Amino acid sequence: MSSNKVMFSLSILFIYLSTVCLYAQDNPQNSPVQTETNVKSENVGEESKNNEDEKKSEEEKRALEDTSKEVQKEPEVKQSDTSISGKGSSTVESKPKKEFFTGSAISFGNSFGINPDNPLSTLSMKLLPKLNLPWTEFFYISGRIDISKEVTNSDTTSYQYETQLSDGRIEFVFPELYREKFTDFVFSGLFRTSFPTSKVSQYATLRWGNMIDVGISKGFFGEKGKPDTQKLFLGYDFRFYKNWHKYTTSQTEESSGGYYKQYPLRVKAADYLNTGVTNLEYQVAHIFSGSLAITEKLSFVCYFWVINGWAYELYSGGKRGTRDSIDFNVEFGYQVMKWLSVGFGLDTFQPQLLPNSTYTHNPFWRNTYENYTTLYFDVNFVL
Repeated sequence: MSSNKVMFSLSILFIYLSTVCLYAQDNPQNSPVQTETNVKSENVGEESKNNEDEKKSEEEKRALEDTSKEVQKEPEVKQSDTSISGKGSSTVESKPKKEFFTGSAISFGNSFGINPDNPLSTLSMKLLPKLNLPWTEFFYISGRIDISKEVTNSDTTSYQYETQLSDGRIEFVFPELYREKFTDFVFSGLFRTSFPTSKVSQYATLRWGNMIDVGISKGFFGEKGKPDTQKLFLGYDFRFYKNWHKYTTSQTEESSGGYYKQYPLRVKAADYLNTGVTNLEYQVAHIFSGSLAITEKLSFVCYFWVINGWAYELYSGGKRGTRDSIDFNVEFGYQVMKWLSVGFGLDTFQPQLLPNSTYTHNPFWRNTYENYTTLYFDVNFVL
């Protein structure tokens, strides 16, 4: 027997078994074994049947063959639908899997100082990689490093047009540690390790830094439990920083005059950057945030930071030196395309202004020579 005949016989047998299985599903009272036995008994006694029975059996066989052909065609249609849509028949309610680097972004921006007596213009590029793990949606890994260049006459760089790096960092982000079903409060978490790639951190002999963030947020004006449908979000984050420096010698800063001599433990960050003797060992930050989806593409985000820092212990004993600061940020964002967004915002960073922890200006706008308030414009490309 040739191979073609064998394949043809196997095909007929497969069609026959498929027909039997289909018939058994439509008629549960008849099992496949019983149906097969009946067919065999009919084949044995078909010589004793009359012509009418033979015609009936041939008609039934043809009907079964037509049915088996339709059954064979059905999976082909499903397979075709799957190849077109990219989803199986059971993935109507399932979420599409994210690619490894979905959400990674590159941002280009320019910030401007608002004080005309000290012009400020800084170009920046932010690299924001993101790694999604296919086996879990509980957390993802992200990173960040900023590259900036001031095109005006800088007050902080070593020379004009110097390119500066920020500290590089790696983060493990837990966007939803726990969701309380009754109130719809969401608890999130974050763990960060930063590395001293900036010149300021290198000068301060920073080896690395760690940060732990625990946040709580709630969405409004949408379907409960579905953040994609909610329009307004309010949140609070508590952050704890621990820095590891090579040199931990601490001493009080000396000032040339004024009331700073009366409060030597208070460090004025505007006058004293990290110099190795005022390195901060611990910091805590309280972050109050809010965001509003004005339209489908236009959004508004607001942050307010209160940051407190403590230097290393004094060799001579006594209280640790402290450094406090606040930061206010508002931004309007517009989603131009799925992979392109732009943002325009205002940022006001103010170190501690007075030794008694009081502020002489409002925390939202400060038009001074130090350019504590800046305007910025960002263009973001997202994978």
